[in-house]
Amino acid sequence: MAIVAAKLLSHRYFFILLFLLVLCTHVPSQFSSYVADDYMQGSIFSGSDNLYGLGFENTDPDATLFSRLENGFHFFNHAKGTLDSQRSYGNLPWWSVENASMQPFRPVAAMTHWIDHNLLGGDIYWMQWHSTFYFLLFSFCGFVLYRRLHGDPLVFGLATLMLVFDMSVGVNFSWVAARNSYFAVAFGAMTLLWFIRWRETDEIKWLGLSLSCLAIGLLTAEAMVGICGYLGAYGLCMDRRGWLKGCLAVVPYLLIVVIWRIAYNLGGFGAYGIGLYTDPGRDFVGFVEQLISVVPLIYFSQLTGIDGLSSWMALDVWGGVRGLAWLVLVGIGFAIRHFVWSSPLAKFMLLGSILATVPHASLLSVGSRSGTFVSIGFFFVLALWLSPYLGSAHSRLKRMLAWSVIGYHFLLPMLFLGVISWGVFNIKYVDDGYYSSIESEVREDRSLVVVNPKAPNRLFYLPYEWDYKGYLLPRSVKALAPGLSSFTLHRTADREFELISASPLVVNHRVEMVDDVGKVPVMSSAYPIRLLEGLVTHPDIHFVKGDVFEQNGLQVRVLDTDAGVPTKVKFTFVGEEHPNDMVWQWFDWGTKMYKQLAVPMIGEIIVFGGPL
Repeated sequence: MAIVAAKLLSHRYFFILLFLLVLCTHVPSQFSSYVADDYMQGSIFSGSDNLYGLGFENTDPDATLFSRLENGFHFFNHAKGTLDSQRSYGNLPWWSVENASMQPFRPVAAMTHWIDHNLLGGDIYWMQWHSTFYFLLFSFCGFVLYRRLHGDPLVFGLATLMLVFDMSVGVNFSWVAARNSYFAVAFGAMTLLWFIRWRETDEIKWLGLSLSCLAIGLLTAEAMVGICGYLGAYGLCMDRRGWLKGCLAVVPYLLIVVIWRIAYNLGGFGAYGIGLYTDPGRDFVGFVEQLISVVPLIYFSQLTGIDGLSSWMALDVWGGVRGLAWLVLVGIGFAIRHFVWSSPLAKFMLLGSILATVPHASLLSVGSRSGTFVSIGFFFVLALWLSPYLGSAHSRLKRMLAWSVIGYHFLLPMLFLGVISWGVFNIKYVDDGYYSSIESEVREDRSLVVVNPKAPNRLFYLPYEWDYKGYLLPRSVKALAPGLSSFTLHRTADREFELISASPLVVNHRVEMVDDVGKVPVMSSAYPIRLLEGLVTHPDIHFVKGDVFEQNGLQVRVLDTDAGVPTKVKFTFVGEEHPNDMVWQWFDWGTKMYKQLAVPMIGEIIVFGGPL
């Protein structure tokens, strides 16, 4: 079997076969639809009179191309006023951050989305074919790099197939806004390849090409910094002039990174003040703590293809899960120590992969998007380690185990992607009533009260999604409580309501969730939703009794807290619009549906249950 595989992988047209496999498994599928950021980017790159009129300035229909590229990934920025405008409208709720930013600067990636909405007409079908082009580019660059590193087709061929098809890499393909995770890795692979050629030949043209790819990649995704780990690792382990000169050769690359980072900060870009991202350039100590915490989960994802394991777990077992992951990694490291130590190539790629976890660790959920840089080295070392066990020189058991690992990271994901893309299973979208439950009531002069929005990210994207779909936008949105909490809502007066919860409201991803009898399930599908609170909140923000928040006609007063988290809140509708004239909606966890709510009468008490 190994001989057949080697002949197939060594064929000069292998890369054509690779492209065909990618096309057969990544063609626009039955799941082709906008997701999350896609709605926001549609409004930014096409412009929206409706949203602009409601205060969403980054959707200006008359914005210049430069402005659109600058704002291509602009969620909110306190310094630029967009956080305040969205808190005023209400898609950022009263418990969200008041001084924070989430605005990466990715103009090269943004340009591809400008093409989506201005040349491809915002058609999701063609947008996914557009993404497929970058995925093919990523696949080809990975193949070229691996073939340059090792001439054995079993090594470079299997490494390429695992890199391209493993679920930890391909899971975000259908998400158009995440295409930069593949585009940037293509630039990263060429940065490394041409760096190696420069070090081997001393030809300055390879240095110029390599530095150019690094600069373009940094403007595509911040995770591009991870490729510098491979450059440094090559200097330490592989440079023919020795480790000192090899490390000095990385200085021009580090200089570009420093210049990029200074300009990045001066432009007010990046993430700060939120819990989901920790920027090492703004909170170094917090980042180091997070790095130690999430590194084992990053490699658990590489080993299993399962991302964000701890996000599905109760808070009190996070430490145990990460500790177990550390033990597994240490055990694997001990088992392969002789193999790695005896191979400079393995040391180089493994060390580069480990160093690439540093920028990836900035994302608390350690999702797969920036983890692709970690995968470059991981799958190459895996193929290099397994290839000797595939031949007849080893026992049948060892051969079976080696082929099983390859099948898990290549064959099974490829079959799964093919089944999904070709619509073998008829999976249909089910309307959750988010808009349809209140469609007949929504008007531009009426505000929407969402008592318990299911997820903070869904609330954030509400105006962008509804505008894209041609729905009427409410005058404003007023979210009363996190949807993950159980509470009672009591209308105490004509314009006043009181909310009481037996447990602290889930206002950030560090608040423990309990069921109706006070128990904490070890695993729950609600926990990843809680983690998403980190997109708009920060766990270090403590509420105190007497805190008052003003939000476009809604006054929120904290009446009681538990460990800095609200348990009793008073809402007063102080604007010209009366609460009886607003549209009321709530999320029913029992049916997983949004439903219209009759405006509570004075003195009425309603109980809202959470997901557990």
